[in-house]
Amino acid sequence: MTSPRGKKILAAGADLALSEQIGVALEERGYSLKKASSLREALQDLLRYSPDLVLVESGILSTQLNSWETCRRIREVSDVPIIVITDGTNKEDPLNCLRMGADDCLAQPLVPEELVARMEALLRRRESEEAKEETRLAGDIFIHFARQEVSLGNRSVRLTSREFILLSFLVENAGKVLSHKQLLERMGVTPLKANSRALRYYIRRLREKLERNPSSPQLIITHRGVGYSFSLHAKADKSGQGDEEHARGCAARTIDQHQKGVFNILHPMRPL
Repeated sequence: MTSPRGKKILAAGADLALSEQIGVALEERGYSLKKASSLREALQDLLRYSPDLVLVESGILSTQLNSWETCRRIREVSDVPIIVITDGTNKEDPLNCLRMGADDCLAQPLVPEELVARMEALLRRRESEEAKEETRLAGDIFIHFARQEVSLGNRSVRLTSREFILLSFLVENAGKVLSHKQLLERMGVTPLKANSRALRYYIRRLREKLERNPSSPQLIITHRGVGYSFSLHAKADKSGQGDEEHARGCAARTIDQHQKGVFNILHPMRPL
């Protein structure tokens, strides 16, 4: 049986009574619960809180977005298990939610024992899948997703959380061109022009740490005006020279960046 200890649940919805009922049921059983009252907050919490499962309360996140549209938006940026709690008035709602990415639906009135049983079934399945795919070899790059560790040969590569999210998404979709919008949304950032500059900044940092020649990248490929892709056929820099060059480059850029206010473009990302 899946142990609730350490499992994090994100409950997205604005129904205070239902949220309270869910909170009592889960916290009594040892789950850690985070509540989001809007879709925007829920999408941000996917990265900030890294939940093991998301509960979506049907039709109450926004006057513009129904529950199945909410599922679609969450699924665009995360593969976290989703359970939708419907109000039971619309028979098409559960079907639409499942089509748009929900893993399960549960109608009100809510029975806490059934909710917990369905959650545990999804978490068990998730743990089984992660045990099979917790590591991946992408060319010379070895990625351990559960520990968020990256290595090249025998050399460990230190990445920030955002760099790891970006690299993981590229590797998971190796060979595919991912748009600026897709990459920014995966990082939980609104796809604005200013944030596209920030995206280029993180791509450059990854190249400096992984590429043999960052100025002529072979791993992370630019598709001008569209986005980026990851190539499984190129060789990475196993020597560690990229890290040394990155450190020297960071030191040289620090004064210039502060003088020009380059880091101001990252302001929209600070809440993450």
